[in-house]
Amino acid sequence: MLRRSLAPAFVFSVALMVVSAASAQTAGQRGPSQPGQPKIALPDLTITSAKVTAKCGNGTVTAAIVATVKNGDFNGLADLSKIPFNIVMDANWGSVLGESSLETAPPVKPVNPKAGGPKQLAHGEIWTTTMTITGIPKFKKGLPKPGQYSFRVTADPMKAVTETDETNNTMLAYASDPCVVH
Repeated sequence: MLRRSLAPAFVFSVALMVVSAASAQTAGQRGPSQPGQPKIALPDLTITSAKVTAKCGNGTVTAAIVATVKNGDFNGLADLSKIPFNIVMDANWGSVLGESSLETAPPVKPVNPKAGGPKQLAHGEIWTTTMTITGIPKFKKGLPKPGQYSFRVTADPMKAVTETDETNNTMLAYASDPCVVH
């Protein structure tokens, strides 16, 4: 009689342990819930540098952005092969003084660049690329202060790679208006 009353409790305990183990494995790759199990290292993509060279020509500005992305020193392999369209980095631009400080936009709107890259980055590995934006409108003449462009460079812009820190994938860079005559 005692065996029968313990059997359902035993089955329930075993089922609870199986469910707990399964949920610990699917809870995420950031680490185990049980002590003694190894943590799975995730990558951490960071823009470590972004430099802009802006040139004036044909009534518009062309900006060349040299940017470097790094996978953290002690992080796991970054599998970049799963990023849609292999877009490892992208960039966009704006005016620090606001859109109204720019001359009328050219007939063809500037295209924000996207850069394909390697299929993976091991921990500590870096990759550098150059992205170019052409046709950026010049600043209007007679502004109270010199015009300045801002450029935002982002690693893994589609957030396709699960990382330890998703907040450090962006860096800002600036360039003065190259069309101003001093």
